[in-house]
Amino acid sequence: MPIVPPRAGEISVLMSTYNGASYLEPQLASIYAQACAKVHLIVRDDGSTDATAAILKTHADRGRLDVDFASNVGPRDSFFQLIDAAGDADYVLFADQDDVWHPDKARRAIDALAGIPEPQPALYCARVDVIDAAGLPLGKSPLWPRPPSFGNALVENIAMGCTIAFNKSAITLLRSRPWPKAAIMHDWWMYLTVAAFGHVIYDVAPALAYRIHGKNTVGLPTDHWQWAAAKIQRQLKGSSLPRLLAQAAEFAALYGADLSPPKRLQLDRFLALRTVAGRLKFLADSDVRRQFPMDNVALKVMVLANRAR
Repeated sequence: MPIVPPRAGEISVLMSTYNGASYLEPQLASIYAQACAKVHLIVRDDGSTDATAAILKTHADRGRLDVDFASNVGPRDSFFQLIDAAGDADYVLFADQDDVWHPDKARRAIDALAGIPEPQPALYCARVDVIDAAGLPLGKSPLWPRPPSFGNALVENIAMGCTIAFNKSAITLLRSRPWPKAAIMHDWWMYLTVAAFGHVIYDVAPALAYRIHGKNTVGLPTDHWQWAAAKIQRQLKGSSLPRLLAQAAEFAALYGADLSPPKRLQLDRFLALRTVAGRLKFLADSDVRRQFPMDNVALKVMVLANRAR
């Protein structure tokens, strides 16, 4: 089905679906019920084999959304393609297929972004309430103790994709380069890019109900200690440092020439982790760090214990 690009003044909501029939209807209803006008919902179906396509076609036939039935490329590249379809919207919001948005989610995001003067790129993200497959509450996502920053974005993603919203300048910035091949995930790349050149807003009030179920691409423990312990265990089994450095190196190739001198220095120091001297210097680095002290210690241990190519 052809996608009609949004017009100026509209709000684009971009959703990637894949075998999401079980929870799709409540999510669509929550998006339609948002307390703001002119929402243009664009869906890219990533090759679903369940009833997702039939549900989307029914909604498209009713004029509620535009949908592109496409081949499977995975969530990262699916969202990259969706951004290209976002047209000339003033604001762009991401949506997962299985959450339930709080009624004021879109309005809060837009109000926050409107406080950042153009042409400064701005990204909004938020905390979430966590629910189980039946919709029962499990808790809240971690409350990040430190402000968003470029140094944090080099080693950690705090911008949950399902909560993200952008202003027009951020979309222009993201579209100004080819989509990366080494990005770990689409939302991480967005956080890294906007933190480098603009302003990232973290909303401590939950914006939606994030559903945990057996088919989630990315789970979300609500207990910080459980979450941190799981992260450390994963690092002991296999270092994530090569992936972090590959993402940073592609960012340097695409955007490095336009960075401010302080951020370029941060990036170069991080890329120097490929060397023994660079890894030793990283012990004293306080600019490139994760949010929680224990996670940051684990990061430095991982850096010292692993060689990066």
